[in-house]
Amino acid sequence: MATGVPPSSEEYDQVDWSDVLNEKRIDILLSRQQMIDVLRKLGHEIDDEGYVLDRVSHERIISIDGGEIKGEEVAAALPGSEVLLKKNIASFSQYLSEHGL
Repeated sequence: MATGVPPSSEEYDQVDWSDVLNEKRIDILLSRQQMIDVLRKLGHEIDDEGYVLDRVSHERIISIDGGEIKGEEVAAALPGSEVLLKKNIASFSQYLSEHGL
């Protein structure tokens, strides 16, 4: 599957997520719908307006930049899948700064 070509939806559905999630770092390019599918597989829900909900409290997740985050805005799900970064440089910069990277 690591051919540089995005997987077809059929190939994507056949991914063994237990192997994928055991990796220390994974780089994957996903469509918006595929990202939402991944978030659901990680235990998150998406509300009627497209916002990602916490798997325990079922409240909207707050991104590292302080705002609520829609599934289509997610650029990265970081360790534990509890930290979600938006597709903007401010989210990445803040995360790197907070973690001394």
